[in-house]
Amino acid sequence: MSTVPEVLAARHCGLRVSVISGITNLAAGLIDGDALEHAHSLVRSGALAGDMRRLLSGFLKTLVGS
Repeated sequence: MSTVPEVLAARHCGLRVSVISGITNLAAGLIDGDALEHAHSLVRSGALAGDMRRLLSGFLKTLVGS
């Protein structure tokens, strides 16, 4: 949730930035009776972990190759 302010601060310091985010509770809590639960976020983030690992690994290999 803090990606944008962190990027703005890093760019202000002259840093180059690349960002990756995973959505763990898209619109959760917007429907009556659909309570926000941390357990749901933990399950979803666990499901995203493998995809994130592969994406980041490929990105880093691209950086090393350039």
